[in-house]
Amino acid sequence: MRHQLGEIRPQNFSITLDFYRIFNKPINAFDLRVPVNYSHSSYIDARSREIELLSTTKHRSEKLTSTNFARATDRLYPDLTYRVEIFMSSERVTLNHALLMMEEFGYMLVGAHGLLLVQQYHPEVFLPKKSYTSLDKSDALYVDERGPYGVPRVDKTKKGNWNFTVHEEPYEDVVLYPGSFLLCIREQSLEQLLKYIELLEIKNKELLSRQQKLKNAPGAYVPIMGRTTLNPALRGVITPSDNPRPLGFAALAPSIGSSDTSPNPDARHAQLKAVQERLRLQMEENERLLNSLGLRS
Repeated sequence: MRHQLGEIRPQNFSITLDFYRIFNKPINAFDLRVPVNYSHSSYIDARSREIELLSTTKHRSEKLTSTNFARATDRLYPDLTYRVEIFMSSERVTLNHALLMMEEFGYMLVGAHGLLLVQQYHPEVFLPKKSYTSLDKSDALYVDERGPYGVPRVDKTKKGNWNFTVHEEPYEDVVLYPGSFLLCIREQSLEQLLKYIELLEIKNKELLSRQQKLKNAPGAYVPIMGRTTLNPALRGVITPSDNPRPLGFAALAPSIGSSDTSPNPDARHAQLKAVQERLRLQMEENERLLNSLGLRS
């Protein structure tokens, strides 16, 4: 059974054991913010044209087109932040088995779109002489007389050049070999984001209280020694603003409801975008308070 995207609630004991045996834990994890001008229907074509012009491109498959990958099971949305986790396979595993494990852990199936976005905005995570794959279901790939084809793959040479290819074997014949890397993308959970915002709001109130006490204290201002550390994975996707406004957990509740699911994908992603924006504003306020108190090193 496929869980709500973003959830980590494995229930199939056998598949869960397989996942931890084959992939263990991610070798890298980071946030990916999809650009505001991203378009699912045209991104691969546009990126392919850019790739052709790069001096570091060694090979790009002609099959890497928006048309061939238009039927992606899950779509990435512009101006949203997703969690990327990269796993290394410790043994030979078929694509179908890998897909079962990804679905059990709530990962998205984004295929070439996710792989190219990560390569474009986080090329530093790709190790040389290693193969990276992003999976999707067979019915989301292009089909010829031999069946579904086109599992995307990216690898970087020892000299730093890039190969953008697709597997030419039939889908059922493609396997992940030991030492190959699987790129997995997860939606951020609304529930988890709200909990983080609630904690951040409490911290901001504490900092604001300390700021007021300092302003009212007689004599010169003396910074308080010490430092507050936030989640670096979330801090990396924030763009500071000059006009932070106070927004708290209570203000979020009416806009998103009490459920982390929505029957309308567009409505759900609109909710997710609104919550991520409110988190951004709370983090801006936190940075402002930390700087004003001399707590940011």
